[in-house]
Amino acid sequence: MSIDASGNAVVKGKAKNVGSTTIGFGRITVEFYDASGTLLDTETATKSNLVAGKTWSFKLTYTEGQNVDSYEIKGEGYGPRR
Repeated sequence: MSIDASGNAVVKGKAKNVGSTTIGFGRITVEFYDASGTLLDTETATKSNLVAGKTWSFKLTYTEGQNVDSYEIKGEGYGPRR
């Protein structure tokens, strides 16, 4: 995580489909927490049709980054598109 010039907390990352089939729908969720462990915000990015072996770059931003002490990333994907 980084704090940009505007004070936003920014999380950048990559997710790779390591399976053998296309993921019909993928979701990355980042939860931002303050120093006491209180959830401040949740941001989500989505991707459709992530082909096997391909990588998806994502970027999620929370606008009150100066309050963020920690964050958690969660990822999930759902079966092939039919």
